[in-house]
Amino acid sequence: MKYSLFSIIIFLSLLLTGNTAKAQTVFFAKDVKPSGEMIGQNTKFYFPKGENDLKMLVKLGHKVNADTAIFKVYRVAKGERYLDQSIRSPIKPEWFWFPEDVLIRGQGKYLVEVYARGGDAIIATGTFTLEWTK
Repeated sequence: MKYSLFSIIIFLSLLLTGNTAKAQTVFFAKDVKPSGEMIGQNTKFYFPKGENDLKMLVKLGHKVNADTAIFKVYRVAKGERYLDQSIRSPIKPEWFWFPEDVLIRGQGKYLVEVYARGGDAIIATGTFTLEWTK
């Protein structure tokens, strides 16, 4: 039931943007090499309690054609999403992929939407879960 509601939220989020055909994926990993290779890629992470740095990697099927990416990171709980943070990242228009760090302060489910500066359409989206280790 929880996963079904979470899936519905993601679907509606993409549907409401009006540009789902071009949306690509945000991948999550413990680290990303300069070549774009991900180390420890997953959608579920276990970290000690506290602030934790996670790497995001946006992979597009086309050039980004923008000089700034905006990452909106939402916490998802009880069928609702809450903006946790917004990150502006300088990028180059010719890039097909680009990494970004995100500092996660709490455990739970997260949704990330990526926008190109000046646009209101999502260019990439992804989800992950963080749980504290004991």
